[in-house]
Amino acid sequence: MHAGDAQHPYEALMKYTAPLFALALSLAPFAANAQLPVAVGTPVYSTTAPPAVRVEVQGVAPGPGYTWVAGYWAWNGNGYTWSAGHWEQPPQPTLTWEAPQWEREGGRYRFRPGRWARREMGAQGPVVVAQPVVPPPVVVAQPAQPATVLVPMAPPRPRFERRTRPERPDQVWVAGAWSWNGSQYVWSPGHWETPPRAGARWNGPAWRRQGRQWVVVPGGWR
Repeated sequence: MHAGDAQHPYEALMKYTAPLFALALSLAPFAANAQLPVAVGTPVYSTTAPPAVRVEVQGVAPGPGYTWVAGYWAWNGNGYTWSAGHWEQPPQPTLTWEAPQWEREGGRYRFRPGRWARREMGAQGPVVVAQPVVPPPVVVAQPAQPATVLVPMAPPRPRFERRTRPERPDQVWVAGAWSWNGSQYVWSPGHWETPPRAGARWNGPAWRRQGRQWVVVPGGWR
């Protein structure tokens, strides 16, 4: 190589780094998309209808001021997951709990999260004023441990129920049962429910004597 053909150091550096710089620019959109976070508050949809709501035994509240937050079906991305009901203290004493709902929109179902709302007296009666609180999670469903319910008296005999026709052939009849609301027995009527999996069988709740008291064994799918 002649002295006049010698390259400037900057030109020699660009000779090798320019292709790498061009490759980095071409991959930049893919890297940016891979790092995009999931938007908070994105609507949750499902193409299948949620199963029937499960029958739950509320038991006795752990203390004054607690509100029963009933269980509901949540969507985890692949299927429905049951989020068990539990007792919870409102963020403020004047707030009431509005349960979540699944609403049909065309050929799919949209999840409406539950919320705490404040009731005010208006000209036409009580008015619900929504509070800007964070809704409960709908993807991660951790079932709460059921509290032991001790009752000082035996439950009445099960009521006779006439079964209606199921909406779908795969539904299973969930018989009615007695539950304790803290002061008396309350009858929960039977209903048809879609099993969480094929071949699942429903075992209803049972009341067992424990000394001079009665304790309930919650029902569940087996």
